[in-house]
Amino acid sequence: MIRCLLVAFLAATAFAQSNQIAIVVPYEGAARLVRYWAVGESQVDWQKDGLDAERCTTAFAATELKSFLERTAPKLQFRFVEKLPATGPAIVVGTAVREAGVHFADGQAYAIRSVKRDGRDVLYLTGGGRAGTLYAVYAFLEQLGWRWYAPGTNGEVAPAERAAIPLAGWDIQSAPDFPLFRGFHAAAESMESVQVFQWMARNRLNMWAYCPRSYHLMKKLGFVLLSGGHILEQVLDPDKPMASGKTLFEEHPDWFAEVNGKRERKNAYKYQFCVSNAEAAAYVARSVVEHLASDWRWTDYQNVWLFDTWAGWCQCPRCRALGNDADRYLHLMARIRREAAVAVASGKMPRDIGMALVAYEGTPSLGGPSREIPELLSSGKDFSLYAPINRCYAHTLESRECTELNEKYARTVSEWGRVSKRFPLAVVEYYNVSKFEDLPLLFSRTMGADFTFYHRIGVTGMSYMHIPMALWGPRALTQVLFARLSWDAHTPVEKIKDEYLRLYYGPASGEARTFYDKLEAAYANITAWRSWYQPSVNGVLRNWDGQKPTKPLFTLKHLPAEDGLAVGPEESLRLLDEAKAALDRAMRVETPIEVRLRLEEDARAFRYGDDSFRFYWALARLYEADRLGQTAGRDAAWRDLEATANSLVTYYVPFDFDAAGPHVNAKDGLARTQMRPLYEKLRARFGSKHD
Repeated sequence: MIRCLLVAFLAATAFAQSNQIAIVVPYEGAARLVRYWAVGESQVDWQKDGLDAERCTTAFAATELKSFLERTAPKLQFRFVEKLPATGPAIVVGTAVREAGVHFADGQAYAIRSVKRDGRDVLYLTGGGRAGTLYAVYAFLEQLGWRWYAPGTNGEVAPAERAAIPLAGWDIQSAPDFPLFRGFHAAAESMESVQVFQWMARNRLNMWAYCPRSYHLMKKLGFVLLSGGHILEQVLDPDKPMASGKTLFEEHPDWFAEVNGKRERKNAYKYQFCVSNAEAAAYVARSVVEHLASDWRWTDYQNVWLFDTWAGWCQCPRCRALGNDADRYLHLMARIRREAAVAVASGKMPRDIGMALVAYEGTPSLGGPSREIPELLSSGKDFSLYAPINRCYAHTLESRECTELNEKYARTVSEWGRVSKRFPLAVVEYYNVSKFEDLPLLFSRTMGADFTFYHRIGVTGMSYMHIPMALWGPRALTQVLFARLSWDAHTPVEKIKDEYLRLYYGPASGEARTFYDKLEAAYANITAWRSWYQPSVNGVLRNWDGQKPTKPLFTLKHLPAEDGLAVGPEESLRLLDEAKAALDRAMRVETPIEVRLRLEEDARAFRYGDDSFRFYWALARLYEADRLGQTAGRDAAWRDLEATANSLVTYYVPFDFDAAGPHVNAKDGLARTQMRPLYEKLRARFGSKHD
């Protein structure tokens, strides 16, 4: 009897040991305190980024691992320990580089590696730094089948349940192709969402602007903060009241641009200030450093963008002697960097904050420098953020066919790429630029080639404007592709897309693919319709007074009346009809509730986009018929315009680009066409004739 009991006890003990997996978190007290550390980010001094920071992020990574493993293998038990047990299966979470036998050149790099210890396999989830450790955990969960395609539980795809967690045979190491940062610019810096930030970390994205309420959470998740924008409107306001009773311009007219031999107030915002004026440059440098030492001190990088003028630079001989537009900008940045270095050395600035200039048409500073990068800017701390705001998405950036739009961007970003080893280069793409107003646009046909091109020429940071905070719908694919390509620029896009459609839509994946493909093709020529490029349809229409036009609307080679370089309006309408039919078929498929919810969100996004495109097409037809004196065509176009406007005003599209949330000023669909004022003028002219 005693022998039987002993055998039974040993068998039960062996089963219990095999049924348990120890999660090793290598800090004293981990068995009791991991959960406490994991949520203790508000107690950490993230600017020091010391042991407390490492422990907090590592503990959080361990709790994430345990939570998802319990859902993956619900019959297993997982426990936290601080040291590797003598026996039994174990997973070590942390920067245990020596024990795992790996070497990292980047703190974001990670490894998933099995190592033999005392006759059993121990799995190490480790990184070059705390962010790398967090990424190792999520990468391992991805290997088990987890996917996070959109924020929140409905954006999550769970694998089938397992009886065991495989700990043997792992040997994966990975590092980011864009190590400077990978993330988003929000429409307003106060936009913040715990769900979005969690989704980003799970997809190894790590850049956002400083947000006071979410600062500690973002740092725990390994974020770098890039804040600010066009700061000269704040720093060098020509109407700023001075102690003398004068304005800044009245007191220092020589600080502002000389245009055609004169320095006039009317040009103060239209042209960049006189950067060759030592007193003006010193004033701007001191102002920037004062902000860096006070209200900007929490950020890691500060955008130091100049006036958003779309005009030019000061024309005085001294400014011209500095070189081209980029040379002048770099001259100013070097002056600010010198001021910052003094402030850091004196203790006025508690830490050295990086700064970004923007290579952008509106500054303007699109092309690369013609002279050497100033020595003060060669430390790698500061960088250039390249912004191809009016690029075409019907073609890849370096397509030889796109001479009208993309050729200049491919050429000028390559100019910056040639100096990127001395002055790092990042890119801000425009998958949701303000002119797009959250339309359901897709870019899978161009993103793969573009990311490969960016990586090849030396880009080390990737971002885009503006991350949607709601109504992702089919745009979830854009975010997924952005995340994957930002980590590995050579990831095969079609493979990612195939997996996404299969896992996200289940039995409806076939019809979902047709919907996605038709939708993307329909909007491929979006830049010719809606962009900051003046000859675009939006650009012409927003300057129309509503009276009989005299100039043709379609002037771009991409969108002439017939046979353009990209998809035309009639073809887009046909594709939208086919996309809608595929979506309707998908919604008739019997699917789990989570797939049904995704399709319903797709339908809401599609309706807004479809209404918007038909509104623009009716407006374009009315414009042309009115110009050509075609009364019947004009009247038919007005009826279509009014019908789509009446549909657009029946729903709101959340989170516009003027404020941080929906609140009382949320815009309806018609307002987000950016054509409401024009529509009201046309209604006054034509509406009474057809009411």
